[in-house]
Amino acid sequence: MEDSLLAKTARGAGWVVGFRLSTRLLGLASTLTLVRLLVPGDFGLIALANSFAQTVDAVSNLSVHEAIIRERAPDRPMYDTAFTMSLIRGLLTAGVVAGAAGPVAGFFREPRLAPVLLALAAAALIGAVENIATADFMRTMAFDLEFRLWTLPRLLQVAATIGFALLWPSYWALVFGIVFGRLVRTAMSYAMYPYLPRLTLAAWRRIVGFTGWSWAIYMVAMLRDRTDTVLVGRFFSSARVGIYALGNEIAALPTSELVEPLCRACFPSFSHLRHGGLEVGQIYLRLLAASALFVLPAGMGIALVADPLVKLAFGPLWLEAVPMIQILGISFSITAIGSLSTTLFSAYGMLRTIFAIVAVSTVARVALLAIFLPGGTLVTAAILSALLSMAEQATYITLTLRRFGVSLPGLLRAVWRSLLGTAVMATALIWLGLGFVPVADAYLGHLLADAGAGVAIYAATVTLAWIAAGRPDGPERDLLTLGRSIGRRIGAMRPA
Repeated sequence: MEDSLLAKTARGAGWVVGFRLSTRLLGLASTLTLVRLLVPGDFGLIALANSFAQTVDAVSNLSVHEAIIRERAPDRPMYDTAFTMSLIRGLLTAGVVAGAAGPVAGFFREPRLAPVLLALAAAALIGAVENIATADFMRTMAFDLEFRLWTLPRLLQVAATIGFALLWPSYWALVFGIVFGRLVRTAMSYAMYPYLPRLTLAAWRRIVGFTGWSWAIYMVAMLRDRTDTVLVGRFFSSARVGIYALGNEIAALPTSELVEPLCRACFPSFSHLRHGGLEVGQIYLRLLAASALFVLPAGMGIALVADPLVKLAFGPLWLEAVPMIQILGISFSITAIGSLSTTLFSAYGMLRTIFAIVAVSTVARVALLAIFLPGGTLVTAAILSALLSMAEQATYITLTLRRFGVSLPGLLRAVWRSLLGTAVMATALIWLGLGFVPVADAYLGHLLADAGAGVAIYAATVTLAWIAAGRPDGPERDLLTLGRSIGRRIGAMRPA
């Protein structure tokens, strides 16, 4: 059971990472094409409208899909109630966006905003009637089906947007793409899972108990995550806000591209363990070890190569982001693995605990930044953010040790090889003059040299440590097994 669940979780994480990568590539291809057909003002208009519509949508987020996923055996009343709640939410969202279309357009002195917001309100309504039963894809860990449901509509949306822009080079091409994408996804949800929901609120108590706390957590977390930007904007210039946002985004890449997909795949796994009455401690440690194997070196690596990375990708105007990426990259590489505990708590219904931790973290962040930012610098903000993030994640891990019977020695045994490999990699690159050093020219060459040396040193250190430890079960063995499986498949594809 344990190996089967781990294999499903690993495959799920692979599908989610694949979705993120395909989405980013499609978005990049779309942008590179559309910038030659549209003017910057078109993109700015849609960005403004989208920002408002998405904020309204986020405030009304109820997490009904997650409520179904964590149920042992959701029945029809629960599916239908979740659909009805989603429909009500969509009607309210569409109503607010449509009702605010005129005032928002007047506030920004941009009359074109009003019809665009009305179109986005229609898109919200279309999304509200999406088939709620597709939550089963994730509940049963059929991540390949979820991948298709997310990726194919996105692909068709990009094609439709570009095609419309070729016929009519206007911001309406972007609007058409958004509405078309929602239509395709909604239609596909019923084609892939034949289920006709009914309107009822019979099971609302079973859902609200979870969604109410999820909404509260989301709102407080959104306040926490935007505190830095707001206060940096209050005490510094708008240019500093941009630099801070860029540094934070680059440093958080291991979290957004590796940890979040893993957590999404782990949620149904932890829910299965909860309903099956199985011991979750060893599964948690195995997944934690897999997360640490990739996240620790990735976060540290971004910090080590921050200087050539920023100069190559963004230019000299963004150099103030370098020390921020170095500070936040190191902290995120350490704290990101604690995100798994948040997913575990959510699957086990420990939402009050999550809310309390996030609320305290938010208050502490506001207070400390308000005290120390005046007279400080962006580095001050980065240091405070790093310390507060580490304190928050340390709290999650401490509670996990107590609640789920995980020992501190067991946790250290799960991650010590990754910690050792990361430390050796960082020390070696610094000693070789490749890490944490300013680069005058040949940025790409330095970046490739740093990355190549870092990967080689880390892989060698972890492999030797794993062999010295007696080749125990863990992510190293899983990777070796995966490599052999891929090799056999490639060999089978070769013509005789």
